[in-house]
Amino acid sequence: MKRFSNWFSKLTTAPVDPILGTALAYNADKDAKKVNLGVGAYRDDAEKPYVFKVVKKVEQEIINDPKLNKVPSDL
Repeated sequence: MKRFSNWFSKLTTAPVDPILGTALAYNADKDAKKVNLGVGAYRDDAEKPYVFKVVKKVEQEIINDPKLNKVPSDL
């Protein structure tokens, strides 16, 4: 394994990924009132899934729009 350690020691660190950087900043923040709006499912204080009102509103608009084809393309 020693021969690989020399090879890896020559590598430089890649820049922080913008999305991962946001998660790192969130994890480093000590504010008790912080809210994680990253990718994933949101949950309330009881750990139940939480859907934002705006998401429900847009879902309903999509359902009600007769111009949109709601049939999956793989059928």
